[in-house]
Amino acid sequence: MFILKPTVDSCSGEGVMMFKKQNERYVSSKGILFSDEFLNEYGDDYVIQEVIEQHPDLAKFNPTSVNTLRICTYRSVNDESITVTGAVIRIGKSGEVVDNAHYGGRFVGIDLESGNLLHYACDQYGNKYETWNGVSFSENHIIPHWNRVKEFAEKIASYNKHSRLLALDLTVDKLGIPRVIEINIDGFSYWLFQFCGQDVFNGEVQSVIDYCNKK
Repeated sequence: MFILKPTVDSCSGEGVMMFKKQNERYVSSKGILFSDEFLNEYGDDYVIQEVIEQHPDLAKFNPTSVNTLRICTYRSVNDESITVTGAVIRIGKSGEVVDNAHYGGRFVGIDLESGNLLHYACDQYGNKYETWNGVSFSENHIIPHWNRVKEFAEKIASYNKHSRLLALDLTVDKLGIPRVIEINIDGFSYWLFQFCGQDVFNGEVQSVIDYCNKK
């Protein structure tokens, strides 16, 4: 299996497709045959990625989508330190490949210190749900290898000198290793973190405003 998705002028899971091998050919869940003709119509800017087998503690929320961890990192305008300032897990609708909230998915805030999930899931409008896909969030759930995930996110941010804010889509594979799905440098949905009570500027909003005015 592999994932095909656009890389330019795309968001909200639009155009993401999964193909499976059937009789020496690759076919999407909607019956589309992967071919030169199809790619010519699909466009010029795309990426093909292997399908990652996610950690069972993530797969339990929805096994048909890779339930990505949207991690925000902020490079301080005051001292250049890099901090994980926001984190949610995005969970696809049962049976769907895409986990995006605009495609019917939900997201759950992650406590930045412990990796514990908040006790409610949100939709794209901020409505709260105690259960999703039959999973109760009133119970305690934790992201596996959370400290390792945070360290991984901060390391990636350290190499991106051109961006103070990054939104990383990560997951943890079946071996417990953090993996990169994609890195967003623009339009990465601040509202996801706001609905979960998180401040992506780590209490430095006024400093960021002053920095931007000066620049």
